[in-house]
Order: sequence, then structure tokens, then C-alpha cells
Amino acid sequence: MDKQEYIEVLRKGSAIWNQWRDENIDLHIDLSSTDFSDATLSGAKLDRVDLSKSILNCTNLKDADLSYADLRSVSLHSANLYSANLRLANLSSADFFSANLSHANLSNTNLINADLRFAKLNSANLSSAALNTTQMLHADLTGATLTGACIADWHIGDTTKLDRIVCRYIFRTFDELKKQFSGRLPVDLESEFAPGEFTQRFRILTSALETIDITFTEGIDWQAFFETFQELCLDHPHENISVQSLERKGAAFIVRLEVAANIDKAIIETHLKQMYGERLAALEAEYKEKFLLQSQQFAEKLKIQSSPTYIVQVMAENSSTNNFYGPVGNFVAGDNNGSMIASINENKGAIDQLIESLRGFSKAFSTEEIESVKETLDDLVETLKQPHKQTPTRLKRFIGILLGIAIGVGGGVATATDFANNVLELSDKFSIPPQTFKPQLQQLKQMNPNFMWKE
Repeated sequence: MDKQEYIEVLRKGSAIWNQWRDENIDLHIDLSSTDFSDATLSGAKLDRVDLSKSILNCTNLKDADLSYADLRSVSLHSANLYSANLRLANLSSADFFSANLSHANLSNTNLINADLRFAKLNSANLSSAALNTTQMLHADLTGATLTGACIADWHIGDTTKLDRIVCRYIFRTFDELKKQFSGRLPVDLESEFAPGEFTQRFRILTSALETIDITFTEGIDWQAFFETFQELCLDHPHENISVQSLERKGAAFIVRLEVAANIDKAIIETHLKQMYGERLAALEAEYKEKFLLQSQQFAEKLKIQSSPTYIVQVMAENSSTNNFYGPVGNFVAGDNNGSMIASINENKGAIDQLIESLRGFSKAFSTEEIESVKETLDDLVETLKQPHKQTPTRLKRFIGILLGIAIGVGGGVATATDFANNVLELSDKFSIPPQTFKPQLQQLKQMNPNFMWKE
């Protein structure tokens, strides 16, 4: 049978379809990109069927079996899926706007980037479901089961009903490299939420969860990001966008933005990423232009126009290309290295003391932040042992990381101000002007009035 024949059998109703399906259970059935709007398919056996990109708006799928089905990018506006079995179905980017999913089995489903706004999910089973970036504003999850689900960057708010949620534990993040849930809450694998604890926690944190996590997998160029952020705020003056926290994850960096409730976070995220990419490209072009100019100056000065290979070597030794925070770095001429190394040698004892103080102050931070401080300071200590690595750009990045951690800690930790003040002193010992980090310093001053920096 071809696709059209499958469609004709299904249009005859669930009873005829189910009888035919029982006789052809092993067939791979392709019903993708088909319009079944307003159809009555209650109780239909549609397990493992490909319905991707189909339109099932207002379709009656009550008690239907859609387990293991491919429902990617399907449209189910106002569809009736009461008590339907969607276990292990692929529902990524599916549109369930105002759909009835009460008592539905959605366990182990892929709901990444799905639209569940205004959906009824009363008593639905969402255990171990992937709810990454799922839109759930105005959704009703009263009595739903969320044990083991991943809620990385899901979009909920005051309008999302979370009464009587059943949840023993949850995952807050998703490991892109390992493609698995991470960030378990409670953290202790032996611990579980007490009855009602999940609902209580997330009611309190609803405003804090109005956030957008922007992940920079290859690091972040601070100049490009700061200029992008300023432009984003100007373009969206009513969304109250602010930086809530900064977090380092190995080579990656996560910037969490806090935004006004009930706005379309996808638009903000897409806009920021687009502008950041454009700004990054512009800075890279600027960097290359400066690099070419500097190469020409070296060639003229050393009269080695006939040896391009040597020019590249000299430039590599005098400007850092090991850009931990992204493909674009601040261009720094090699002539600055001498004075910086001299300052480091002159202040060696004070620098060592400041590094140990930073380790001590960080002990009051969270486990992840302590680990970030330790990793950064260990790398810095190794760099300080090798003069040829002590470039302005590299040392600026270490200071930038530490200031980022201080911002991420915020003003609620007693030692955060002391930590930030020590980072400022360390920058001074490296002969790095404070104005280099003006945006970060301004934010730290806002959070910690006792921070030493004065604009």
C-alpha cells in the first residue's frame, strides 16, 4: 500500500483502521504532512506511525495509542488527547496550543521546543520527559507527574499552574556532549523531594525562572557581548532585560538573562544570538585589519619583507591567538609585554598572596563556583611560571573570568566583595587598567557597594 491508501483507511474511522492495523502491525506507516483536522480518531492505534508535520487541529484523539510515534513539528491546536498514550513519542517542536492532554501518558517523550501554552495537562504523566525550552505559559499541570523530567530552560511563569505536582526529583540542565539529563535536584542521589516540595520551590522561584540561558560553547568575547546586550536592551525597552548570572562550564560559558514575565523568550534569544554573531564578525574583521597593519609595521621595522613566514612567527609571539573566550580577541601589541612581565616580577609576593586569598574567599561559594575559581587560578599559576605566556590578552582573560565568577556569586555571599576587591588588586599588579573591565566593574559596584572600584 502507498501513503494515499493508508490515509484512506484511516479516514474510514478508528474501528476499521484498528482492524486493518492488527493485520499489518509490522508495516512502517508514513502519514507525514497530512491534514487530519477535525477528524474523529479516538482510540486509534497509531503507535510507531510517522505523523511528522501533519495537521491535526481540533482532532479527537482521545484514548489513541501514539506511543513511539513520530510527531515532530505536528500541529495539534485544540486537539483532544485525553488519556492518549504518547509514551516514547518524538514530539519535538510540536504545537499543542490549547490542546487537552489531561491524563495522557507522556512519559519518556521528547518535548524539546514544543508549544504547550494554554494546554491542559491535568494528571498527565510527564516522568522522564525532555521539556527543554518547552513553552508552558498558561499551561495547567495540576496533579501532573514530573519525576525525572528535564526542565532545562523551560518557559513557565505565574500563569503556569503547578498545584499538587508529583515529583521525586528533577533535572535542571541538559548535557549537550553526552546527550543526557544533568543537574539533578535534589543533588544527593539518595534524596527526593518531600510531598509538595517541588510545587513550593517553583512557586517561590517563578519570577527567577523567567530567564533565558544563552550558552557560548566556544567561550565568549566580552566586548562583542556587552555591545550586543546594550543594543538588545535598546531594541526591547519594555522587557526589563538584565544579566542575572554568569557561569563557566569547562570551555563553555552560560549567561542567564532575566526578563519580564510572559514575553516570547525565543524571540529575545534569537535576536541576541543574531546580533552577537554580527558583532563578532565585525570585531574579527577589525582584528584582522589591525593584524595586517601590525605585520606590515614589523616588516618595515625589521626589513624582512622577503620572509613572510618569519613575520607570522613574530606576530604569533607578540599577540595572543589562544583565545579561550572566542574567535575574536582584544588586539594588543607585543611592546606591552615587557612592562607587564616586569610588573609581575616586581609584585610576585603580593600576587601569590592575592591568589591564595581568592582561594580562601571562594570557599563560601557554591560547589560549582569553587571549582571554577580553582580551575582558573590553577591555570593562572601555571601561566605565571612561563614568561612567554604572560601576554596582556591572556592575563586580561583570567581577570575577566574571575570578575565573571564574582558577578555570578552576586551580593548575597559575605566574602563576595572581598573576592571582587582582590581580583581588582590582582589586575592592578598585572598593570591592567581597570577601564578594560568597565561593564563588569559597574555591575559589581551595583551589587556590592563596598567594592573598591570607583568610576
